[in-house]
Amino acid sequence: MLFLSLLYYTLHEPAASGVPRRLARAMECKSRALRKLLAQLSAQEESFNHFVSAEALPFEAELKSCASELSAHAAAGETLDFRRCRTTLVSYLKELLRRTFATPVDGKKRAQALLLLIDTSGSHPEAAYLVAESGLFVKAMCSNLECEDQPQQGLLLLTVCLAACVAHQVPESQSFHSFLAPLVDLACDYGSFKPFRPLQIHAVEALVHLCYSRASRQLLSQELCSPKVESLLRATRYRSQDGAPVRQHTFLVCLLLANLCDLPMAVDPGMSPASFGYVGFAALWTPEDFFVSLATALAAAARGEPWPPESELIWPCWKLVHTVERLSRHGYAAELRLCATPLMTVVARTRSQKAPEHSVRIVRLASEALRAIASAACNDSEALRREARFTIHFVEALKEHAEEMPAAEDLLGFFLDHRDPLPYLMHADLVSA
Repeated sequence: MLFLSLLYYTLHEPAASGVPRRLARAMECKSRALRKLLAQLSAQEESFNHFVSAEALPFEAELKSCASELSAHAAAGETLDFRRCRTTLVSYLKELLRRTFATPVDGKKRAQALLLLIDTSGSHPEAAYLVAESGLFVKAMCSNLECEDQPQQGLLLLTVCLAACVAHQVPESQSFHSFLAPLVDLACDYGSFKPFRPLQIHAVEALVHLCYSRASRQLLSQELCSPKVESLLRATRYRSQDGAPVRQHTFLVCLLLANLCDLPMAVDPGMSPASFGYVGFAALWTPEDFFVSLATALAAAARGEPWPPESELIWPCWKLVHTVERLSRHGYAAELRLCATPLMTVVARTRSQKAPEHSVRIVRLASEALRAIASAACNDSEALRREARFTIHFVEALKEHAEEMPAAEDLLGFFLDHRDPLPYLMHADLVSA
């Protein structure tokens, strides 16, 4: 089915050196999923055929070799070999970006360039950074986001996938600010044409990744006015061809609103002010059991498994932990009770040999979230302590960071000394509701 065959470029945590085997396998699956989706599209729309038949570029092998070598040298810092590889890789990436907006328009050449940029940026965080800061990324995005009709959506799909891929690795890049508006319109189905479902999903994915940048999050909240949010919510209600809900779409929209939960939504004159969290809680999170899905996604991320299961989406642990922490700070800690055990598991894994990337950040954010959850679940303290006892290495991980993290110290007092948790303050939106 077209709508269920959703390619996904959700990337794993970047490695300090080299490309981890799991990440390489994931990117191979994503590339295969992309070509499979394009093949399905070509069977329905003849104009997609040239995307499927795109051949390898003459310098593709050299580019991939150079990107792998750069990743291998990254841990050593600014060595001569690192600078040499970076200079060579920049020249290849700029050539690819130029091909995406060259005139006259050649769909096959653009597809070749975009596919290779997606593969390279997805597998190598350093390459994604170089793409974002190349000086040509904005022009490439703006040129290909100007789509006015259905036949161009194959090229538009690749463009949005590249945006999502780079946003995953470098969400703090200011390059995204130049084309945030058309990306929001695609995600919200608010443009001059009807985008097909995979295109909307990848646009929402890109926006979710951008929420992990403070500046981009603020701009995004200003761009997502109430009519666009209504359209965004409406799009999640559309079913697939077999009548089933598209869980991937719904979960991403829920996650987007969760990461904006504390920010005010721009509303029309005469409307009551509301935060994104207030709108999400009433319109989507409760009816779609989002907090259950979030806990399940966090548990799946801790095991290195995709969520939703039918997708290729394997979330980096730190991103979901960050979302949980943000929600817990703004009044939703009671609803996050099911996230407690996955949070403990993720913290405990920071002491293992296969510790996730950004381990210190994970412990800090998870400790803040768990403290809020413990404070909100005042009648469930013994159950939380029991869960902590059964999570091997969790308490040891807290002890390692207790000196520099007050939340970890408070949790040790709660779990080991049976102290009462700090009082939990409800968010103003929930109190008024």
